[in-house]
Parts: sequence; structure tokens; C-alpha cells
Amino acid sequence: MELIARSDPIIDILQPEMKKLLAATDETILLGMRRGDHITYLEVMESSRSIRYSAKPGDIKPLHSSAIGKAMPSTLSDSELLAVVRKVGMKKVTDSTIVTIDGLLEDIRISRQSNLFITHGENVPDVMVIAVHIELGGEPLGVAITGPIGRIKKNQAEYGEHLIALIQHFSQLEKATALACII
Repeated sequence: MELIARSDPIIDILQPEMKKLLAATDETILLGMRRGDHITYLEVMESSRSIRYSAKPGDIKPLHSSAIGKAMPSTLSDSELLAVVRKVGMKKVTDSTIVTIDGLLEDIRISRQSNLFITHGENVPDVMVIAVHIELGGEPLGVAITGPIGRIKKNQAEYGEHLIALIQHFSQLEKATALACII
């Protein structure tokens, strides 16, 4: 699978929704996809706040310690998920990184219930991320809101609602597109 180019229609479709998230939260917004053993950021919209999470398109993050990384394989069965985790490994990135298979599987199982995948300093110290898994044009993607733990935790419910609304928006878009193809 090739990296989606910044001019790709998928990014063009997602950018307006990412801009809405940025305007609503003023936190850094990430778009990523799984590429083999890791997540690659395809688009990053940074917060205007002086204290923020900073990244750039092309940055690579581990599957097991990033919220988008946890969201990507969440649609797999537990046995498929276990196979992925065993293949990619679980290197300790920070003191908060989950490094046991049972711990990671439990974290993903809990996150599946709300469709919100969260990290608390597991990939970058003092940074919290809330991510969701979406599919657009059959392409599995992850969108996340990220920033300092204290600020994200304080607004977790609101930010989660924004991300769930994003899932619903793209689910309706996919259904409308499929219906248009039938008609």
C-alpha cells in the first residue's frame, strides 16, 4: 500500500472535517493510516496554542502505543489482533506504554465499546490522544484529537462526541455513495 499523497482525494474529503474539529477544539488534529508495522500521519493540523502536540505528515508511530495505531486493528477479531501484535512487537516507548499483550488487548476491547481509542502518554510523555477508526472509499483511516493530558482529559467527553459525529458523518457519506452507485 502506497502512502496517500497530500493531493489525494481522500485527504481532500477529510480536510474540511478536520478543519471543523480544529476550530471546535483548538487541539492538534491527526489523520493517519496503517502502513505495515506502524502508523503514518497523512495530514496534521496543529493547534494555535503555544503548548500543543506538534507533528508533520510522514511521521511514523508504533501501532501499540499510539491511539490511531490502536484504532486501526480494532475491527479485527481478537485472534487476528493477537497475530498483528505478536508480529509487530510491543517496545516500551515511554513509562506509560502498555507492553503486555493482555494489557493491550484489554485496552482495545474496552475502547471498542465506545469507538474511542485513547492513549495517556503511551507514545509521547504528557500527551493524550483520542482517536477513531473510519473507512473512506474502503480505506481504513484514523482521525485523532491530541494535546496535553490535562487539557484533553478535561474536554474528553466533548472531544469524544466530536469524533463520534465524524464517524457518523462518514458512515452516512459511504452509504450515500454506495446507494448512488446502485442507482
